[in-house]
Amino acid sequence: MAKILLSNATILTMDDKGTIYDKGYLVIEDEQISEIGPQESLEALGGLEGYEVLDCTDKIVMPGMINCHSHMSMIVYRSLADDMPDRLNRFMIPLEDRTRTIEMVEDGTYYAAAEMLMGGITTVVDQGGEVEVQAKVFEDIKMRGVLSETISSRNFAETFQKSKDFLANWSNHALVTPSITCHAPYSVENEHIVASHRLAREYDVLMQMHLAEMVYEFSESKKHYGVGPVQRLDSLGVLDEKFLGAHLCLASKPDLEIVAKRQAKVSYNPGANSKAAKDIAPVVDMHLLDIPVGLGTDGPMSSNSLNLFGILGLAARLQKLRYMDRSAFPCELVVRMATIEGAKAIGLENKIGSLERGKLADVIIIETESVNMMPIYDYYATIVYSANASNVETTIVNGEIVVLNKHLISKNLQDLRKNMLLHHKTISKVAEQLYVEIEEKYDLSQKLNY
Repeated sequence: MAKILLSNATILTMDDKGTIYDKGYLVIEDEQISEIGPQESLEALGGLEGYEVLDCTDKIVMPGMINCHSHMSMIVYRSLADDMPDRLNRFMIPLEDRTRTIEMVEDGTYYAAAEMLMGGITTVVDQGGEVEVQAKVFEDIKMRGVLSETISSRNFAETFQKSKDFLANWSNHALVTPSITCHAPYSVENEHIVASHRLAREYDVLMQMHLAEMVYEFSESKKHYGVGPVQRLDSLGVLDEKFLGAHLCLASKPDLEIVAKRQAKVSYNPGANSKAAKDIAPVVDMHLLDIPVGLGTDGPMSSNSLNLFGILGLAARLQKLRYMDRSAFPCELVVRMATIEGAKAIGLENKIGSLERGKLADVIIIETESVNMMPIYDYYATIVYSANASNVETTIVNGEIVVLNKHLISKNLQDLRKNMLLHHKTISKVAEQLYVEIEEKYDLSQKLNY
């Protein structure tokens, strides 16, 4: 039985009232938060003998962050072809087709999970492959995940069956929450989208999909279906309160009105969107329509980093730039998007996302002694614009300490790195061949922003 006491902490609860304890305590019993409050009321509790005590003097305690969109196993490809036009179709898909193995998925997932846990992310929504292998990684490394097999029409029978098996085998797990992913409107046919949605509703789980992300996604949709991708999905009846759309950086105002009407959710991924020169998602408009929006890093090949702290500041800056409004996207809102609003986007707000009695104990402790953290006048501004992943000192998931004093303790990091790098030679060889093929086939001077 886990019994942990965090004392003398600055606690950002992220509850509905925005409660902050400048000097407070938090008690964890088993997997739950059992008590939280101002430090002066701690003595009145009594009966705290035998607790592991973490002194959080000059430290910030907040909910573990939620990464609402990623492709973790692709970390093995990080830093390849970053400046290539149309990289997805020309390079990423062929590379994965030629190199991916079950061992690669496992090793990549372990290493990506380590990076996220050490950077304060306790929950990730991942669109992957070989999902049951990934689920076992999450169970072993002790991270919370909303996981899925990525369904596409080119291998529908296989990926749909894997999705069904995953839902049957991993329901009601403490750390792993199954979901359904259709890759994107341009890669999944109508009948397959409908079948996937039907399966998601049968099991009452989240359905994920890349949406309103690519320029050609709109032209192809209008060519084949007469409407844009958001309208197309709406006509199929798959947009609902348990639908999470990744990106929507090219969504129009009418598109967003449909999303709001259907009570669907969005993951905002500014790192990957800006790196791929797509567009700045209209998130201020989403908020005006009361659309729940979480934050995502996207995959470590798309944004190259699984550091959600970097996304916080970028998300705010880009929204201010898009709307030419310095007051847009205030810091508290950004932190809420990384915590409780992210939880709402994935339907887990009753379990995680804020520090409250009875909620699951997903908690991070941020040190403030590093040179980048002082002085502090505004806690939220410090987290959004000053903090980074290296300031995370302790990470607790489901009541268990998995990172302590900036060291991963749930697994050996050196072993995870060694295993992940076993694939480097194979990937490098295939990548070099792909570069040659692409240069022979395409005019790389042509500007294509996807």
